[in-house]
Amino acid sequence: MKERIIWMLGGAIITVVVFVLAQQFLFGTTSAEQISQEEAEQIVLDTYSGDIEEVIEDVKHYSIKVKLPSGSYIVIVNKQSGELEEIRSHQTAQSDEKEQDSVGEEEKTEEDVEEPSNEDEQEESNSVPDKENNGDHEIVKEPEQEFLTKDEILKELQDEYEGEFQSIEFMDEERPYYGVEIEDKNEFIHLMIDAQTGEVTDEQIELKTQTPISQEEAIDIALDKQSGEIEDFEYKEINGTLYYIIEIETENDQDVTMRINALNGEVTVIWDDKDDDDDDQDQEED
Repeated sequence: MKERIIWMLGGAIITVVVFVLAQQFLFGTTSAEQISQEEAEQIVLDTYSGDIEEVIEDVKHYSIKVKLPSGSYIVIVNKQSGELEEIRSHQTAQSDEKEQDSVGEEEKTEEDVEEPSNEDEQEESNSVPDKENNGDHEIVKEPEQEFLTKDEILKELQDEYEGEFQSIEFMDEERPYYGVEIEDKNEFIHLMIDAQTGEVTDEQIELKTQTPISQEEAIDIALDKQSGEIEDFEYKEINGTLYYIIEIETENDQDVTMRINALNGEVTVIWDDKDDDDDDQDQEED
């Protein structure tokens, strides 16, 4: 009998020890792979210059409220990868929470209230405006304001621009944008990218080699030769000579390319119009 009790006690002790060790191994390994709250805050501050107001932690994410000049935003950071999964305005987040609460309250109310007849439903649908109601208060949905991440912006630009990407910075203005700097063989390219759409809203080229003809002067020369809308602008070295290549769409929907010598301003006009045999395809002008 004694031996049986000893064996039972020994088995119970071994089971408890194994369980504790397993718990420490499993949970300890998981937590070691996750980034800390401080690391998550630093990731957010490196991307968006502002002040951290609040951090809410769940199993897989940190929800970090950051205050920027244009307002407060909620940034969702993945605990495992440290990636920024989502950014939206704080007002939008509050609106979503209120909407969820109102839906729950309406469902509870519907259980206690008698179902109206079909005629009553028809009259009510005709008289109520197309808005959501929560008792006496109307809930107006605000448009979500989500921004593209740096990685998404870079992925788009790498297909269009050659050279080395020197920097990319989020600028929180009235219309938030990313400022991007690219270094190419002969030039520095400065871009403004819409943070929501990814559209290039402004492009400035700064030549590494100073030339007598500036970018603005080259554009003026091209428009003096042919009025229209500039569709493309680039800077190239051809056979050791530096040129501005400017594409213009005329009022007659014709495409013309101006090749302007960056040293002396000499212009080569190239018309892209296969249907017009009377136009010169390549003519040089001083």
